[in-house]
Amino acid sequence: MGDIIIFYRKSNITNMCAVTVVGLRHYDNFLQLFSTERLADTGCMDMTAEQATQSMYKYYTPNQEEMAGVFAIEIKLIEE
Repeated sequence: MGDIIIFYRKSNITNMCAVTVVGLRHYDNFLQLFSTERLADTGCMDMTAEQATQSMYKYYTPNQEEMAGVFAIEIKLIEE
């Protein structure tokens, strides 16, 4: 915990924000993550756990999920 992550827009790298990692939780798969975490906290508030799981396969293959599991990274915005 305590690591800093900086997010920026590819189209404009001066538009950025910094966050601190305040929590890190490992799950075996996306369904387990979305069944455990509050969907509103994951950005998937209008989805079921099954729909949220399917949406993640746009970014990660089921093979990647099986090999490494998945992480929920809890962050807090660093105020300037």
